[in-house]
Amino acid sequence: MPSRPKLFLVILAVLYVIPGLIGHDPWKQDETYVFGIIYSMLKSGDWIVPMVAGEPFMEKPPLFYWSALLLAKLLSPPLPLHDAARLASGAFTVITLTCLWRSARLWWGERIAPMAPIALMSSAGLLFHAHIMETDVALLAGFSVALLGLSGARDGSWRYGLLLGCGTGMGFLSKGVLAPAAIGLTVLILPLAFREWRGAGYRRSCAIALLAALPWLLVWPALLYLRSPQWFMDWFWLNNVGRYLGFAVPVLGAPHTDWFWSRNMPWLTFPVLPLAVYALWLARRQPGGILRQPALQLGLTMSAVIAAILFSAASARAMYGLPLLLPLALMAAPAAASLPARFERHASRAVLLLALLLAAGIWFGWWRMWSSGATPSLNWMQRHLPEHFLLPFSPLLVVLALAVSSGTAWLARTAWRGSAVASLAIGFTLLWGLLMTLWVPWIDAGKSYRSAFRSLPVSAGGEDACVASVNLGESERAMLHYMNGIITERQENGAGAECAWLLVQGFAGQTPERVRAGADRLAWEGYRSGDRSIRFWLLRQN
Repeated sequence: MPSRPKLFLVILAVLYVIPGLIGHDPWKQDETYVFGIIYSMLKSGDWIVPMVAGEPFMEKPPLFYWSALLLAKLLSPPLPLHDAARLASGAFTVITLTCLWRSARLWWGERIAPMAPIALMSSAGLLFHAHIMETDVALLAGFSVALLGLSGARDGSWRYGLLLGCGTGMGFLSKGVLAPAAIGLTVLILPLAFREWRGAGYRRSCAIALLAALPWLLVWPALLYLRSPQWFMDWFWLNNVGRYLGFAVPVLGAPHTDWFWSRNMPWLTFPVLPLAVYALWLARRQPGGILRQPALQLGLTMSAVIAAILFSAASARAMYGLPLLLPLALMAAPAAASLPARFERHASRAVLLLALLLAAGIWFGWWRMWSSGATPSLNWMQRHLPEHFLLPFSPLLVVLALAVSSGTAWLARTAWRGSAVASLAIGFTLLWGLLMTLWVPWIDAGKSYRSAFRSLPVSAGGEDACVASVNLGESERAMLHYMNGIITERQENGAGAECAWLLVQGFAGQTPERVRAGADRLAWEGYRSGDRSIRFWLLRQN
């Protein structure tokens, strides 16, 4: 283990969380429409019905949107609106790390507890999602609060019952019924399977949790139903029940393809899953074995319940598996602190050496781009990022990159003869921090919609500002609303026939039939620098 583990954890968490939260536009796929909902709430003042560019978008409840909107109101200016809103992801990540540390402290003690959040930060599956506007980050925070409540629930304290109920409610208001289903099943299974959870204190905590969860579970759905029973059914029946059972997947997307989790679970849960398995292996020698230790009972039960829901659902995306990382990290903590010394030493050095080499490559690439104006000539990069880009020199970004480098260097020195897991977390933190400082202008140029929409020859409020659209996705409509102030009239909904302009989304090489037939005049063509296969055409309707 690293020396001074609590100080190590705090510095690592700061360096891990902050880079990437500010300094770039909303990025496709999820950030764009999520921020579109936040922006619509800001412009309309309607906090009940999530909307994208004037249309209801009933996929998820609004907790993340509310939190991001509050931060946007408080911190913009001086920050751009989207950067201020993205700080909500950082806040929820801090809640997750803090609650996981406190849960581990209840089970494993002060010395080992930091290894649980360190193991979580060493997980490849969390890194990107923790830094973008995404409702799953709030869901993860809700699970972490509920996990802390469950960790202390056996003593009957009202405080842990309140945490259990509020965490369940946070998860519900972030993503829907997944959190109440997974946490509720865990609460029910624990006393049925293990006698350690059958005391009166546990029952009292669960009763308090139920009362604490009710406002979270009832108020917003009731307000939504009063606004529109149809929108309520779109949210509850289609986006919750329909996604799980499958009848809404052909319309809403994200189907659970064959072997999806078999392909994605290994990298998503590394290294917490193998560490959790190793923790079970170590626990077999202790009195009572594996199944007599309440911490492992809780971790195993919650992990099994979440995995069962994921594998049985008809809809699947990698981010859906984020809650699984929490109980695995809780179980992994003692194993991460007890790896064989020889393995620790060699693995730590190998990880830090690889991170150092990659970090040197990032610094060298930044210097080449800035000094020569040439971007790296790697095919996989040029497929997603602009081939021709002049990297601006930003003293602030360079100073931040130096701060990340020096901070992680101190952490690496602390962990050199300590933890391989800590070294992995340091490596991810270093590489992410450098990419999100030195390279972020180039990455943003490829992932932002500014390059696609900044030259659009239509302005909001002009005489010809009415713009119809065909095949324009929610991400594109959201960014067009934010960046250009334009809400299109969708011809798929029978609107926009009288508009002077028609914006069409399609694929490269497929000029709209209306242009080829001479029915409309092509006024503009554009694309996002990081996605040259998607094209946008602006037509002047005759």
